[in-house]
Amino acid sequence: MSQKEEQVSHRQYLIDTILNYLGEHYDSSRLYEMFHDEMGFSDEDIEELGFELSEHRSYEWKDGDMRRQYAEQLDDVLPRHDVLTTAAWIKFAEEVSDWEDEEFQKEAELLIAAFKEISERYSPKAVAEVYAMVHMAQGIPLANEIIAAAEYAERGMTAPELSEMAYSGKFESAPFPKLPSANEEKHGNQIQMT
Repeated sequence: MSQKEEQVSHRQYLIDTILNYLGEHYDSSRLYEMFHDEMGFSDEDIEELGFELSEHRSYEWKDGDMRRQYAEQLDDVLPRHDVLTTAAWIKFAEEVSDWEDEEFQKEAELLIAAFKEISERYSPKAVAEVYAMVHMAQGIPLANEIIAAAEYAERGMTAPELSEMAYSGKFESAPFPKLPSANEEKHGNQIQMT
């Protein structure tokens, strides 16, 4: 082993020793607070260090932030959810809308309406497969493609298979989900814009 490789190996040993010490001497909530809140590590960074602290995750957006409100609304309509996946969907809605507030609001509302509809019509497993598509490299469905993807998920297709179908344009002509009218409740969590 070269001297440089020995230095890298020794440095990794020191880092591993420190991380093991922290893991043995601090509870998971304190570790999450230390890594995420005090050091600014992302949840992905914390996982890369070898810690599974998912029960302590929270959205990166502050209370009152429109993105957080939409994330919480999305969580409310799903049978099962997690912070990373919901945040990825909200970030995808931002990306699709070119980060313009009005377009983002429209996209987020369509996204929530689509997930609400599939949560009411399809099995939790089918919903979970569509929900997981946001982590696939091939294709993420737009709001109007989510219902079509859920139909295939209900037939047993997995998130990677659905993602490939989205990438190939299989769902492109799907109808948009129905947004609640002004008179209808939005699952009890209507966002108030000021």
